[in-house]
Amino acid sequence: NFVTERGVRFSIRSKDRDAAEYTALKEKIQVAEDRLFSEGFKDLTSGWRDILDEVTFIDWYLTNEFTKNRDACFSSSCFMFYDASKEKFFMGPSWDFDISCGNISWGDCDKPEGFHVMKGLWYERLFQDEEFMKAVSARWNEKRSRLVALIAAIDTLSSEISEAVSFDERAWPSFGKRKWPHPPAWKTRKSFDDEIGYMKEFLLRRYEWLDSQFGENNG
Repeated sequence: NFVTERGVRFSIRSKDRDAAEYTALKEKIQVAEDRLFSEGFKDLTSGWRDILDEVTFIDWYLTNEFTKNRDACFSSSCFMFYDASKEKFFMGPSWDFDISCGNISWGDCDKPEGFHVMKGLWYERLFQDEEFMKAVSARWNEKRSRLVALIAAIDTLSSEISEAVSFDERAWPSFGKRKWPHPPAWKTRKSFDDEIGYMKEFLLRRYEWLDSQFGENNG
């Protein structure tokens, strides 16, 4: 575990790494941060793109921003890996969505409106690059119809696990009961269908708000 010069916490996860490999990766992460915060960070060949993979950083961002994942501000469960053959860091895999999709009552993550992930230091800097912003918008418009289809598929997906949910609820009753992280109006949602309805409404409103920011007809 270590903290970068700008205060971002990292853990290098591998039981097989020796001290020299750990030190080398730690130094590469610091180089990436230094490149991202350098004066010429926007340069398309010598800036941050030379060490951070733009495509995966965009896809990871949109996945976590769409779900408004509380952990995605580089605070917890944010993963990236280093490909030595390409000498770049790639963002992902996406992980840990238990306090996403409105399932938390603090940090404004219960509100479908507003940006969240770009509050993280590295992403805040990335969004100071106009070309990165354009690429994010382009990727959003490429995938926006699939997000609508995903929301529509929730009913089918939830029905596939409804029997397991029923068994779980009989063993450990939870609907309508106090349970961290207490998403808004938890007392009124007393069934699985109530919770599914809440999540669908959150994601639909989230989609509409993000589409107003990134959609092709919204600048």
